[in-house]
Amino acid sequence: MFYDLLNMENLPAQPTFEAEVTNSITSPFSDKLMMFLVGFLFSTAMVYYGTGWASSVRRDLTTKYIAAISGDLKIGNDWFDLIIDNGWLEQPPLVEDRKKLAMTKK
Repeated sequence: MFYDLLNMENLPAQPTFEAEVTNSITSPFSDKLMMFLVGFLFSTAMVYYGTGWASSVRRDLTTKYIAAISGDLKIGNDWFDLIIDNGWLEQPPLVEDRKKLAMTKK
């Protein structure tokens, strides 16, 4: 979406990565690692889109930023479901229950 817009306005655009795709069917990395990297990349992309949207003075790009963030949120939801279904999501460390700790010391 942004690549096409930049090209249409004769502005330099980042190269795409189609040339990096190979015909290999053997992954050098585990599925779990690849899924977490994909999740990291999508969350990073949303941060970049939000920063670009907030710092842009062009109103015509607002719908494109919203569409990009919305698309990443939809994919992120599917990603989240996949890591849950595969049992790859671990419970993060939680804080202690301070009220319970205070009651046991009396």
